[in-house]
Amino acid sequence: MIPPITIMMVNLISIAFGFARTIYSEIPQWSKLMGGAFFSFWVLAHLYPFAKGLMGRRGKTPTIVFVWSGLIAITLSLLWVAISPPRPSGSTAAAGGGFQFP
Repeated sequence: MIPPITIMMVNLISIAFGFARTIYSEIPQWSKLMGGAFFSFWVLAHLYPFAKGLMGRRGKTPTIVFVWSGLIAITLSLLWVAISPPRPSGSTAAAGGGFQFP
């Protein structure tokens, strides 16, 4: 059970890390992100039956609700950090990481 769980966690973390790296880079390379995310989702889609069996039946709520709620929470938190990055205490408004929309 350890290798499939490890593979799933590495793929989820790599998607989040790739998204953050693309957002915060000086020259965003969206094609690299899309390619990496596609293959990570491909691996996760093939491991979905394993994850579904691992999570089991939780009352009458379908498992996919838990999976999608986790993915949506991760996506929203990454977007929140990308739009409004945390500022160090005692700094001016200009030192906020330099993120701006194209």
